[in-house]
Amino acid sequence: MTIDVKAAVLSTIEKAIIGEPRSQQTMIGPSEIGTACEHCLSAKLAGWEQREDAAWLPYVGTAMHAYLEPVFSSTEGWLTETRVSVGRIGRFEVHGTSDLFHIPSGTVIDHKLTGATTLKKAKGGPTPVYRTQAHLYGLGFLRAGLDVNTVAINYLPRNAISLRHGVWWDEPFNPMIALDALDRAAKIVDTLESFTSEEARDAYITSLPRDADCFSCARYHDAPKAAPKNSLDAILGFAG
Repeated sequence: MTIDVKAAVLSTIEKAIIGEPRSQQTMIGPSEIGTACEHCLSAKLAGWEQREDAAWLPYVGTAMHAYLEPVFSSTEGWLTETRVSVGRIGRFEVHGTSDLFHIPSGTVIDHKLTGATTLKKAKGGPTPVYRTQAHLYGLGFLRAGLDVNTVAINYLPRNAISLRHGVWWDEPFNPMIALDALDRAAKIVDTLESFTSEEARDAYITSLPRDADCFSCARYHDAPKAAPKNSLDAILGFAG
């Protein structure tokens, strides 16, 4: 019997990626609430299932987080991988796990392992989804009784040879950013629950605007089909 070792190795890794807890998460979390994609936010809130995807880069990021956790947990003054409740959306409590909290300064820190393109963009500030995520974690720590003064994103370079090539962003904690995001999501839930049938609700979600940079759209069953490579739409750049 011939054994394809390469296939066995890749299959084992892919199964581990798909089975990883973050991949299995079904409830919406702080990392998704601030998304600019109205379609995917609504689909997530409606409980739509996503296609299983053995996404390699997020898995590498998860491995990085696992490695850094004991580095900080063994040092006084830090809280690592802390489960916090950031608030409610309708009847559901929203929880998330914050990477790092510096107790003396009251700083929430979120690690992002990123490539060169994202690092370049990060110099101009975070995306709305990253910024909202940081403030949601801040709200979670505030609700837990801690003093929160600052939120920060630590963009770590995935491809550079030096850690110093990363980007650090921070700003004063503003709970209203988190509360506004939760309120936006709650209004979407109210709209979704106003439909008298799942069919009508799902058709409405499919009709909603999609963000051009959204990675989640392709994981849902209603993802637009790409036009053939030789089609007029593809040539003109309108495909997908």
